[in-house]
Order: sequence, then C-alpha cells, then structure tokens
Amino acid sequence: MSIGLLAAIMAALLFITVLAALWRCSHSYRMRYRRCAAQRQRATLCRPPLRRHG
Repeated sequence: MSIGLLAAIMAALLFITVLAALWRCSHSYRMRYRRCAAQRQRATLCRPPLRRHG
C-alpha cells in the first residue's frame, strides 16, 4: 500500500463520514422543526392568542 493511496482512502472515509453527519443533523433538525411548528399551530388553534387592549 502506498502512502498516497492510504491518504486518499482516509480522506474519502472522512469526507463520507462528515457528509453523513451533516445530512443526519440537517434531516433531524428539519423533522424537529416541522414537529415544533405543527405543535405551535395546534396550540394556537386550540387557544387563540390574547389581544391586548390598545
């Protein structure tokens, strides 16, 4: 095994790991945000926001 080939394999593994972590993080964040938005919408539907006298 040459050092260049080993470095290329390690770089590819690192790149794939970073891509998978970023995709998982953004995907879970999007799902969590959508669930949070749905809960907020449901809460406002159940309990309308109070209007201030002004």
